Amino acid sequence: MSYTPPLKNYRAIRSHLLIKITVPYYVLNPGDTPTSTVLTFSDLNLTNNLTYNGDTYLGMGGFLSVTASRSELAPTSNEVTIGLSGIPNSSIFQIVNSRIKGCSVEINRAIFDPTTGAVINVNQATGDNVLARYRGYVNNYSLTETYDVRNKIASNTLLLICRTNVDFMGQKISGRLTNSVSQKKFFPNDLSMDRVTAIQNTYFDFGAPV
Repeated sequence: MSYTPPLKNYRAIRSHLLIKITVPYYVLNPGDTPTSTVLTFSDLNLTNNLTYNGDTYLGMGGFLSVTASRSELAPTSNEVTIGLSGIPNSSIFQIVNSRIKGCSVEINRAIFDPTTGAVINVNQATGDNVLARYRGYVNNYSLTETYDVRNKIASNTLLLICRTNVDFMGQKISGRLTNSVSQKKFFPNDLSMDRVTAIQNTYFDFGAPV
């Protein structure tokens, strides 16, 4: 069975990014009970949406920006920044009161036929029509306000600083801590570490003459 590259017969292609952020603790309005929400959007035109794996990705056009990422054989540390501009003041409550930091982030790339606008099947074996580009989590975020004095209108830009799972694992504590709390997790009745706090930063002159 011969293999035909999926893009062989195309003189030109167009690509767009599909971004999926899973927020386990999301608050829409004051007084609402937090729920788990999946946010999906893309850099498609504002009038276009795309459905993939049951999720509808909202087109945001130029209001969405994504920095470059690296494609490597071995998993390494890789930072990607997602920028969302034109956010109204009414949406600030959702950003501040939801727990965005630590949320999982998936970025995929969809390939389009520029003539027909149809999505090109890029994987003949699975029938999938998107390419995985990035997997990670939101490590930090920032909000910047832009105020139009003449029209008295304010808009905001949200920057999501994302890191890969390699960074996440690197921040985990390996082994045990030399303090009473850590000791009692394993041996509740052991008192050997109770005085560690008291002797912390104490100088011991070992081997000094009596």
